[in-house]
Amino acid sequence: MDDALERFDALLEAFDTGDPSTMRHALMRSYGLTLQDMGRAPQEIAERELEFAMKCLKGEGPNVQETLISGDLREVLLIEIGIKGRDQGPPWLRGDWRSMASIISRNALIQLERQYDANKSYPQKISEDVVRLWPVNWGVVEDAPGAAPFRRDAKLGPKKIPIQVLAHGAEHLECDWIGLPDGPSKYRRYWPEGIPPNMWNRLEHQPISFNEWAEFMIENED
Repeated sequence: MDDALERFDALLEAFDTGDPSTMRHALMRSYGLTLQDMGRAPQEIAERELEFAMKCLKGEGPNVQETLISGDLREVLLIEIGIKGRDQGPPWLRGDWRSMASIISRNALIQLERQYDANKSYPQKISEDVVRLWPVNWGVVEDAPGAAPFRRDAKLGPKKIPIQVLAHGAEHLECDWIGLPDGPSKYRRYWPEGIPPNMWNRLEHQPISFNEWAEFMIENED
């Protein structure tokens, strides 16, 4: 499996492109998956993805046979739902399958030329609205650390999205990734002074699959 930063770059590529086929390939790659088109036309793949995404958004959910789907964006949606993904990952949206279903259905509609202009395929900064796992570079401390929380600038991802976080102590400085319960754009809107300590967490390891994490823990047992 590729390094997490390489998968993260593929994730941003998926959201930045205006081409639905490029988006599909990049999003699959970001989850450690490979598109298996088996000679199918892109429109046929889009039809299946759209049908499945809309079915989930209506609250029906996958049937037993559909839980075994692999090889297109339906598998990505199954990972975010939590049905698949022990060998793949990470779930970049941390289980926000509704947002992923909306993204997949929009991409399919663009492919099928039913509704959206391919030149305006995604709203600006969609990654900042939905992605919950981010690589981080820590900036300078603005307030001296002590008993009270202190502010620290964090730059998220290769695009260096600036946010501020409130933290106790300095343990978080040892991590290169953080997890958020929502996209960082919403934190800048509601917590301009900094994300509260209970609203974010540091990741002790780069984002990996559940199985890789289990193997890592076994290898590092005392």
